[in-house]
Amino acid sequence: MATVNDAILKILTTPDKITEVLARGNEYYFRFGGHAFSVLSRTEDTENLGEHSFYVYPDWPDSLESLSAAFERQNDIKLVVYNANELPPQTQRVLRQLAKLLEEKSLNVHKVFDDVVKEE
Repeated sequence: MATVNDAILKILTTPDKITEVLARGNEYYFRFGGHAFSVLSRTEDTENLGEHSFYVYPDWPDSLESLSAAFERQNDIKLVVYNANELPPQTQRVLRQLAKLLEEKSLNVHKVFDDVVKEE
């Protein structure tokens, strides 16, 4: 059975399969393989929860925009939370890398880097 570490590694090694990224404050919502996820980065309460949390929304059928707004209206969203402090160190590292990748994708940094590399 695949683990959260396996899933995060797959996302990291095939970032082109991330179909959309939506930034809302310090949380990045995204789709991969038709499923909805988010990664939250925090600076407070890191002792209890860690610097990042990885959320899986297994049954979310709607847009990421509606997912990000849903928490303002209701609390019955089906999700599973993986807080960094609950994960082994290797998974914490890949979660940190995923948070950075999502930040870069939301800002299209990869396009900037492509332009820089192509520059003559």
